Amino acid sequence: INNEIFGIRYAINIVACGTEPTNIVVDNNNIHYCRIAIMLEGYGNTITNNEFYDNIKSGIDIEQSCDNEISYNSIYNNGQYGIYFCKYETTGNVVNYNDIYGNVDFGVFNASS
Repeated sequence: INNEIFGIRYAINIVACGTEPTNIVVDNNNIHYCRIAIMLEGYGNTITNNEFYDNIKSGIDIEQSCDNEISYNSIYNNGQYGIYFCKYETTGNVVNYNDIYGNVDFGVFNASS
């Protein structure tokens, strides 16, 4: 909460090592000049009130992740996607009230099954 993160590969990496990560809150951060601002796996996590911009690939990558809330974020000027749903199952995620613009390929891209 309330961080500025820049210039690294993954600013926030919420992934499984055994038990799936749940109920993690990412709020009010400024993340830029990374490869990916947030890599998200797990269930019931909340990503709100953040600013993700000028990242090499995307603002948020979501992989094998369900029932998360992504709301009230500004996601812009990323090298490929604002939000990328990877090819693995991603169901029940709520994405609303975000400002997503100026991303090179897509604002939101869903490659999941």
